[in-house]
Amino acid sequence: MIHQCVDDAYFEKIVGAVTSQEAWKILEKCNERVEQLKKVKLETMSCQYELMQMENNEKIVDFFNRVITHTNAMKNYGEKISNQTIIEKILRTLNPKFDHIVVAIEESKKIGEITIEELQGSLEAHEQRLIERKTEKPGDHQALQAHTSKRE
Repeated sequence: MIHQCVDDAYFEKIVGAVTSQEAWKILEKCNERVEQLKKVKLETMSCQYELMQMENNEKIVDFFNRVITHTNAMKNYGEKISNQTIIEKILRTLNPKFDHIVVAIEESKKIGEITIEELQGSLEAHEQRLIERKTEKPGDHQALQAHTSKRE
């Protein structure tokens, strides 16, 4: 009966077992190693999560995807991470150019009530404004230089 309930990898491990008790003990030992491996993998992922920061040229959408993908992988290994924890992590690790919007978000909204999607939307809107300001018209800059040169 046990032989019929396991996949090929486990079947190869218990194929030589004569009794069901012997097969069960082999399966228990295999699963103990799997649990130990999960624990080590989760510790490594937790360390990577703590060190995670937004890169200088990284876009908000890419940073959110990276954080969410990582937290989902940690959840698959049994870690319990709340959306509140993810939001706090994101706000702590954003690029410094977002500091003033982070303060505004913290002051205007209760961090416990904002969703990840709302936070991402606010930050993307702010990022878009920053991008628009960076791509000013070349003529504007030249006119300012000409005006400054006449004063000298």
